[in-house]
Formats: sequence, C-alpha cells, structure tokens
Amino acid sequence: MPVLIRIAFRNLLEHKSKSLIIGIIIALGVTILVVGNAFIDTAALGIKRTFIDNFTGNVFVNGKADAPVSLFGVSSPGGMEQTPTIPSYDKVVAWLKDQPEVKSVTSQITGMATISAPSDENSDDAVPTMLFGIDPATYRPMFDNLNFVSGGYLTPGEEGILLSQQRAKEIEKDLKTKVAVGDTLLLNGFGGSGLHIRRVTVRGIFTFKQRNDALEFISYADVQTLRGLLGMTLGSTKITDLAKSDTALLGEGSADSLFGGGDMVSVDSNAARPVTSGDLTSILGDTGGNRKAEQLDTGAWHFILIDLSNANEAPRFIAKTNAWLAGQHLNAEAGDWKTASGGLGSISDIVRVIFIAAILIVAIVAIIIIMNTLIVSVIERTSEIGTMRALGAQKAFIWRMFISETLVISIVFGLAGMALGSAVVGVLNVMGIHATNSFLQILFGGEVLRPAVSAGSLLTALGVVILIGILAHLYPVAVALKVQPVRAIQTD
Repeated sequence: MPVLIRIAFRNLLEHKSKSLIIGIIIALGVTILVVGNAFIDTAALGIKRTFIDNFTGNVFVNGKADAPVSLFGVSSPGGMEQTPTIPSYDKVVAWLKDQPEVKSVTSQITGMATISAPSDENSDDAVPTMLFGIDPATYRPMFDNLNFVSGGYLTPGEEGILLSQQRAKEIEKDLKTKVAVGDTLLLNGFGGSGLHIRRVTVRGIFTFKQRNDALEFISYADVQTLRGLLGMTLGSTKITDLAKSDTALLGEGSADSLFGGGDMVSVDSNAARPVTSGDLTSILGDTGGNRKAEQLDTGAWHFILIDLSNANEAPRFIAKTNAWLAGQHLNAEAGDWKTASGGLGSISDIVRVIFIAAILIVAIVAIIIIMNTLIVSVIERTSEIGTMRALGAQKAFIWRMFISETLVISIVFGLAGMALGSAVVGVLNVMGIHATNSFLQILFGGEVLRPAVSAGSLLTALGVVILIGILAHLYPVAVALKVQPVRAIQTD
C-alpha cells in the first residue's frame, strides 16, 4: 500500500491542473455538507429541547382517537373532533409514578377558546387562544418556562388565566380595552353540550423564556375553569342503563294510544288548589342525581406528560408503556415529543429531506464533472497504463492505483473542506442566525440559531465525498482497462 500511495502522490503532482479541479470540487462539497449538517443538526436539537423542556416532556400519554392526537388536540378534518380523555386516569398515573425511569409526571387538558371583554358580552369581537389547563403544583416544577411581565403563576386551587404578552396586546388592540392583572375576561368555548362561557381573572402576563412567536397563542388556565368551558361534566361521560320496565312506555305504539280515547286523569274542579314546589318534587322524584351529573369531572385529563431521568430511555419506555396499556385493555397510547408536538417537531426532518435531495443533485453534478475530468486524465495516461500492463501489472493493480489516487485527493481536499466548513460554522455561531419569521423561529427552536459542528457530521461529509470520488473514477478506469496493452503502448 505505501508504494501505491507514493505512486498516487506522484501521479497527482504530475497532473496538477486536473488534480486541482477535482480537489476544489471535493473541498467545496465537503464545506457545503459540513455547514448544512451543522445547521440542520443544531435546528433539530433546538426544536427538540424547546418542546421537551417547555411543553411535552420525554413521553406523552393520551386517549386514542380516530385521528392523530397531539398536545394541541385531535388533527381531524375541520378540527371538530373532541380530544379524548384518558380512561382510568388514576390507575394509569399511579402506574407511571411507580416506574423507576420516571422522574416527574404532570397532566393537562387542552381546548380552544375565544377571549372577550365582560362589557362586550354581546359583541362578536373576540380573540382566539389555545388554552392549556394545568395543575400548577406538578406542572410548574416540570416546565419552568415562563417569565412574568406582571403578576405571577397560578397557585394550587386558584382559578384564573395566564396570558402571553403578545396575546394581551392583541386583546388590547382588537377589543380596545386595557388588560392588566386582576382584570376579568370572558372565555367562550364549545364542549360536548354546546357553548360555554366562563369569567376568569387575569393572574399573570408572561413571555416564554425560550421565545417563539409561533407559540404565543398559548394561554394557561386552571384546570377546573377549562373543564367547565369544555363541558367536561360527570354527566357528559356517564352512560345510564335503563331497565325494561323504565322503557316499556316508550314502546306503547303511537302517541294516539297515549293521549287518545278519553281522559287519562279525572279532575275534580272543586278540589283544585295551587301547585306547590313540594307537589313538583313529589312528581319529579329525587333530582340529586341530575345535579351530580352536572358537576365537573375532576378526574378528566386529556394528557399525561412524563419527564424521564434518562432521555435516551424514551423509546424503550414508550414501548413498555404501550404494552402495559394494551395489557390493561385501556384505550390510550404513549408517544414521544414529536407525536405530542403535532407535526411542529418534524419540521427539521422535512428540511433535512429537502437538504439531502439538494445534496444528491449536487453530488450527481459533481460526479459528472469529476468523471469528465478523470476521463481526460485517463486518456492522457493510456500509454502509461499500457506499459504497466505490458510489464505484467494486473488489472487489479491498476484499479488499486486509481483508487489510491482517489483516496489521496479525497482525503487531502476533504480535510481542507472540513477545515473551511468548520471555520464558516464557527463564524455563524459567533454571529448567530436570527429568525425573521415564525417559521424560522420554530425551525431554529428560538429567535437565534447558533450552529455547531459535530464529529458525526464531519465524518459523514468526508465519507460522502470519498464515495463520490470512487464512483466517479469507475467508468474512466474501466474504459482504459479495455484497451489492449500493445495498442496502449503505441498511443501517443
């Protein structure tokens, strides 16, 4: 091999111009790969950290629905499908807390609502918001993600709403009313039983510590207020089994059979007296069950969010949780932070696919250019190849010689491209790439992206370029080896 390396260096130096052309192409290719991979890897990590640290945790448990379920509800056509609650919630959360991998657990419900001012109760003006109903006692320690401009966090058992500063400004702009801590607002939401209205007190106005304008539509409310807004009452999920005797009257035929054929009740007009509430109660019976059914279901939760002691354990723990849920015949499932993010977390993956597609196009162009350059080089060396063959060099030796040349030029200029790419990434890291719109804020995982180079991206870039070089030299060498040694020697 050392002999082949020396021959490779000698041949490359003898054909400096062509070697330089190929080398520059390789160096530029590596630079693009290093910068591109650093950008995508850093963005992907930023999105992941944004959701895991601020909204989703490592594992996400939800009730199953016909469409995908995320932290923002069910992704059904028209967005009208209600988010399912977790069946046997107490049982599920108790099992999760008992698992050694689990660091902390909190729960949440989600719903859309519109905000209006109490003075404009009959007005059509309203500001939409996504409401996260939380338990402050468990949510705040797990997601300490808010900076308060005024007011503060909800305390356990306290009713109220926390508004983002951007949402508060939109309320002031659209409703033409100032919003401050202590003010009362109206929340309007649709639940299973129709429109619900709740008055809430503003307890705090915040900005996210990891600022992202695309997520500023989120507001936080105490869980009981949101349950009431969504109509999550005991009666909304209770199914009553009626006895046959209770339904016998419903099968008596037509209404005429009930109300026709004479008087059903004989009334003595002389004995008539005013009807009292006691009389109505005696007719209706005990209505306590109805009042109980109208009470809010304090055990209703849409999601359980889990923070693991070791984030790398998430895939295994998700599989373990799903196996347990299936074994308990519970209509619920566990997923990762990407599932919980509702597709927002997959933006970096989409960009990566686009980047890879672009790199493939560039790679094809590079292979063609390198191949054409090598063809010219090989044609010029036909006599040399023929002489070597005539002196006994086997085809395998000729192949190894050209592969050695390809490896040498790929490694030398690849390292140069890695150095250049790392330098570019270093400059971008110091300067920072500022997000100019909401899409870039999601992609960057914040307002500023500071890309960083990883060892994996460097090795990947070098490997890709070496592969391109090997593929590019296959055809030219194959053509040269087809020439007979006698004819090759005679070639000028």
